[in-house]
Amino acid sequence: MMMTRTPARSGFTLPEMLVVLILVGIVGGIALAGLNSGLTTARIGTERASALSDLQLAVSQIGRDLRVADPLLLDTGDAFATKLGAEVERDGSSRRLEWQVTGNSGGTRTLVRAVTTDPGTGEAGRRGGEFLATLSNVDDQQPVFTYFDDSGSPVCEVGSTGGCEPHRVVVTLQQQLDGQDRPVEVTTTITVGNTSSHEVNATDND
Repeated sequence: MMMTRTPARSGFTLPEMLVVLILVGIVGGIALAGLNSGLTTARIGTERASALSDLQLAVSQIGRDLRVADPLLLDTGDAFATKLGAEVERDGSSRRLEWQVTGNSGGTRTLVRAVTTDPGTGEAGRRGGEFLATLSNVDDQQPVFTYFDDSGSPVCEVGSTGGCEPHRVVVTLQQQLDGQDRPVEVTTTITVGNTSSHEVNATDND
């Protein structure tokens, strides 16, 4: 009696191919999600680093000016927290500078540095403005400038009528980036020079 040999099966069945396709899709989806997450993290890191660099540059510029300021010039109204002037002498010449936050509440605000008066020539009036930083604060009421005396007590607060003599100025710059929960913030404390003869005058309101 002769035996009949069943030929060996080759290839995949349809159910096997479907299983493989499903597994490939799952693995690919996981890999794509990880890639997107990595790209988002990298983008956020780049944006925060750029914003931090801008704010640090602005703080550095303010610090260089304030350390040689004598006197400080405070606003006569309630703008102590967002406006500050100073007479600065550098390289044999004296200038009156002003830092002011401009922009509407609830929107993007900018910090501008401007020359308001050149004592050397007697030229008065605001002369242009040098952009320092974009400030999109979470809290529009957050102060940019706060002031303290030599004992660390706050001075020159809203409602003050003048006569305060700050020995230190704390500068806080904050920027809220789109789609991010935490703002980028830079804070520095600047000791004002010549504190023994420091005098605080008042600038005119715009």
